[in-house]
Amino acid sequence: MKRRDFLRQGTAAVTGSLLASGLGALPARAQGRQNVIRVLEEMAPNTVDQAGVGYNRGSINVTWNVYDRLVTFATKPLPDGTQTYDYEKIVGQAAERYEVSPDGRQVTFFLRRGAVFHDGSPVTAEDVKWSLERAVSVPVAKGQMSTGSLTKADQFAVVDDYTVRVTTEQRDRFTLPNLAVLFPAIFNSKLARKHASENDPWATEWLKSNVAGGGPFELESHRVGQEFVLKRFDKWKNGPIASNARILYQVVPVVSNRRAAAERGDADIILDLPPRDVSDLLAQKRVRVSAVPWTSGFQFIGMNTQIKPFDDVRVRRAVAYAVPYRQLFEAVLYSRGRPLFGGAPGAP
Repeated sequence: MKRRDFLRQGTAAVTGSLLASGLGALPARAQGRQNVIRVLEEMAPNTVDQAGVGYNRGSINVTWNVYDRLVTFATKPLPDGTQTYDYEKIVGQAAERYEVSPDGRQVTFFLRRGAVFHDGSPVTAEDVKWSLERAVSVPVAKGQMSTGSLTKADQFAVVDDYTVRVTTEQRDRFTLPNLAVLFPAIFNSKLARKHASENDPWATEWLKSNVAGGGPFELESHRVGQEFVLKRFDKWKNGPIASNARILYQVVPVVSNRRAAAERGDADIILDLPPRDVSDLLAQKRVRVSAVPWTSGFQFIGMNTQIKPFDDVRVRRAVAYAVPYRQLFEAVLYSRGRPLFGGAPGAP
């Protein structure tokens, strides 16, 4: 596709397009200006550690591209051609293949030979083991990992330089999916350990602003609160090399400015437009709007059951009956999403 053709189509992505189950975006492969994809987003990354306290969507957009995991989710096309993740199918990333024991309690991963980190050092089973131990130890990650029976460092064993075995106390269908999410990224353990200390054994302070990865892109530059630039890592072995050399991710907090950039074709991808703007752009048919389901997010009205009057179940039921769900869905969200209300009583 020629650059002018891509810019004529444009792209505006709605909320949730880069965040699903803590997974973030697919590595960018779209055509862009002079081999660069320009992305406009509302928020700046507040850490480049995917297990950092308070990490936000901007952080996910960096870390999902600069780190690999043992496995990842396969992809599938949406009706409009946009690629999204297929959460029912897990494929190898840093691991070229894996084997599950007959009792389902052990998974053995065989790493790709020749893979290197951004500094050129080889990716080994020791790096994977250290990274998995970190994921079950740091506060932000360990809660998620425990949902797949991954809780202790002694569950991870090095078989040889390119083989790692993960053992769980019981068969758990969430073990593999948890190894494909954001948190169990593979770190260059030799580099990270240089910046660890007795009080910070997992180098959390250093990894807030430094990358020790080997993913499809390198963090070339970062201006805090303004922009970051990702550069394609040409030595990446764990998937197809991206067609674009760089991703320019810029922070534009004002919605109207991001929308105007989409309409002018000044950027390749625009994120986080409100439902009304998305509805307008769809009606104008001047830009391409891709809506990727936000599978782990939903909106709801929460009531604190520990304070009056919501400590009375009758009050909560009254509120539930009184809320005009359909009208809110249509007027506020412009019917963009899947309603979670209206189920028939007694339905499974």
